[in-house]
This record gives sequence, C-alpha cells and structure tokens, in this order.
Amino acid sequence: MDEKWSPTKRYGSKSYSKGRSKRRLASGQENSYSSPSDLAQYLIKVLSREPDSLEFECIEKNSWKSIISVTCDPSDLGRLIGKDGKTIGAIRNLVNAASAKFGKSLEIELKRPIDQE
Repeated sequence: MDEKWSPTKRYGSKSYSKGRSKRRLASGQENSYSSPSDLAQYLIKVLSREPDSLEFECIEKNSWKSIISVTCDPSDLGRLIGKDGKTIGAIRNLVNAASAKFGKSLEIELKRPIDQE
C-alpha cells in the first residue's frame, strides 16, 4: 500500500483518458464521418441488397438544411422502408442526431427509378 494510485495500476498498461475516444473499425480505420450525408449514404448502402444500383443526389436548400434523394430498385425500396416505415424512420433518427452535432438538418427521400422505354 506504499505505492501511489495511478490510472495505469487500475487499467493495466493502458492509461485512462477522459473524453471521447475514436473507435476503430475491424479493418483498422477510424469511425468518424465528415458529414451527416456520408453517414446516411453509408447506412443505406449497407442495408441495400444492390448498393451499386443506388443513386444519391444531395440538394442544399440553405446553409442549415439539405435533402438527400436516393433512387433505388423497387426490391430495395421495400427493404429500406421496412415494416410500417420503421427502418427508414430509424435511419432518419440516426442521421438527424448526427446532423444536430453539426447544427444542420438533413432529410432523406426515397425514390423509385423512372422506367425508360
């Protein structure tokens, strides 16, 4: 008991640091997004069965409000909306929470592709 307590004694060799730490993905990359629109695109691509067929269009209404328009296949549209709209509602909640950190508002629109004949 003669030793003075220090964070390294309690947490092993790692010293305890206050504040937010950047979490790393399994691939070793840091999990930080530069904008809420990047987060929205990432979430939608992960949930889609065919991420290559997605088309994103970002429209800025003014300095604090943006709209992301997503055009996807009808099969993916049902998957992204989810049962009673719960999936797209959850995505919108996550993106709105992230955009509040930047002081912005972001809307997500899902569209069906126009059939070209």
